[in-house]
Amino acid sequence: MSETDGSGESNPGPIRRLRLMGAANKTMIAATYIPALAYSGLAMVLSILTFGGEAATVIPGIAELSGPYSGFFSEQPWGIYAVAAGFALSAAGMVTSEPLDVLGDSNRVQYLWTHRPNAFIRCIAAPWGLITSAWKRNKLFAIAPIAALPLYAVWSAMISAALIVPFIIAWAAVSHSISKAQKKERLEYRTSTRFAVCPCCRRKFSRPLAVCDGEEIDYPVPGRYGIKSQISNKGRRIPCTHGTRASLETKCPYCLQTIPTRESYPVCIPLAGSSGAGKTTMMLAASEMIMAAAKKIDITSEAPTTGLSPDAIACRNSAPPTEPGAIDSECLFLKPLSGTGSEIVFCDISGREFQARKDKDLFEEYYKYADGIVFVFDPRSARTDMEGLMNAFNSFYGMFSTIRGIAPGEPAAIRFAMVASKKDISGMENTEVRAYLLKNGGDALVRTIEALFEDVRYFSESGIENRPKASAAPILWVAEGAGMESAGRISKSLDANI
Repeated sequence: MSETDGSGESNPGPIRRLRLMGAANKTMIAATYIPALAYSGLAMVLSILTFGGEAATVIPGIAELSGPYSGFFSEQPWGIYAVAAGFALSAAGMVTSEPLDVLGDSNRVQYLWTHRPNAFIRCIAAPWGLITSAWKRNKLFAIAPIAALPLYAVWSAMISAALIVPFIIAWAAVSHSISKAQKKERLEYRTSTRFAVCPCCRRKFSRPLAVCDGEEIDYPVPGRYGIKSQISNKGRRIPCTHGTRASLETKCPYCLQTIPTRESYPVCIPLAGSSGAGKTTMMLAASEMIMAAAKKIDITSEAPTTGLSPDAIACRNSAPPTEPGAIDSECLFLKPLSGTGSEIVFCDISGREFQARKDKDLFEEYYKYADGIVFVFDPRSARTDMEGLMNAFNSFYGMFSTIRGIAPGEPAAIRFAMVASKKDISGMENTEVRAYLLKNGGDALVRTIEALFEDVRYFSESGIENRPKASAAPILWVAEGAGMESAGRISKSLDANI
């Protein structure tokens, strides 16, 4: 239970609770209350017609109780009006604040009425709501409803008993719906989204936090807070089924930074290589070409992170070297008209991080969930310093295998793209890159790469061309291998010069 409605109002009254309440909860309450009140109302009418308001009760289909009541069934000697007034007081107790309370506490979202904490007890206690609601507000206020107990105790007891069967039926129906919705949502999320990634702290997690009405809430999924949608404590509707939550504002559960997730399928691609190899320029050129090609085949694109902004892409030819240390990843979202949206997460790593150091801090969390590696090298440097290129790869692989927990000699089951940059200078084609490495003393490097990764391909690209479609090829190849549905379509679009 909650003392406020989430907006700062203390102990909101029953009218406000009903106004904030979702349609599903109102339906559950009506489906439970109406049969119980109808049965008890019939008992009241029959009691009046049979005994003329004397201290007696008809329980329809069960028994007729006449004479003094035993225990709390105390006599009601005030006739027909007292009987009717007692029934009215019991019914009024059912719509006081306490029986209608569905507000969440730690998670500021309304519970389903049948699945709130202690739901069964709170339901059958509803006819006694005048006492419980008054007691919660001020214990002195409870004196009046306690004093009036002789008027309505018998009716509250009867209504409480009559609520049991309708509540159990409602609870069972809602539980069945929740179970079906949960199984469906889990399957869809597992196959279409998998997990989420924070571009700030670079951690992977199952689901982010959501933000509603300025407050952090659990990521909305079918359960005790809702089936197809949830209602915040302030009355705002929150979708909770797969495919409807893309517009939610989300936060990382670790660093609590606001992050975009769009409920998309994340494909995480670290860019590795020596300093000055052209990784950042390639990333910017690839993003530009992917977004341009996607637009022509009705796939919407969005780059919400600053590193892929239009200004950054326009200045890609003069992109400054990436600073060492853990920096934010860059995100590119792609959403076809139908089907699952995707997110390419670029982890652009400073080349200085691949210089061997004993005191190196292994911050590359993204290697744990990387879907493929793009290793970029400058062929001019490789020709004169193949040893430096080999050291850069060894430094990368040392971090990669340590963080990923790969046993010695065990090949990694992800794609590895070996990319020769600055194609505008070297003039190399994709088919010539491997031979170039072998010719310039890189036979050990080639053998090592092909032994440590199951799927290796060689590319040549230049990020400073007017239409650098070759820059997108290794990114799309890795993404397609990771299960990104739209990568193949975009790749064919580029190959066809669309």
